[in-house]
Amino acid sequence: MKFLKTTLYFSLLIVFPMSTISSENWLKDSISDEVEIDYERTCDSIIEVIRAETRNRLSPNNSYASIEQIYKRKTISISEEKVECTGYALLSNGRERRIEYGAFIDDEGDIIFQTSLDF
Repeated sequence: MKFLKTTLYFSLLIVFPMSTISSENWLKDSISDEVEIDYERTCDSIIEVIRAETRNRLSPNNSYASIEQIYKRKTISISEEKVECTGYALLSNGRERRIEYGAFIDDEGDIIFQTSLDF
């Protein structure tokens, strides 16, 4: 009988802490799945700057066309320092082109915006 009590006691000691740990992990995982980080720069929030920059920099390299809208936006990667995106740009000449765009913070702390159209 003593052997049975001892075995049961050790079984409970092993199972209870493990179930507590797994419960904590489950809670952390479920919270991290539900919490959405609010970044300062996102693929949606930098659109206005991208539009303004391309309007200010019309040249033969971009067929004198500016970006008027970006559709089907997709975030490739995002962090506090950098956001990389893709989508389809509607140009001022009516054409639509695939675009890669984003923003990052350089070594001096300035925000650099970048675009690349597939012509």
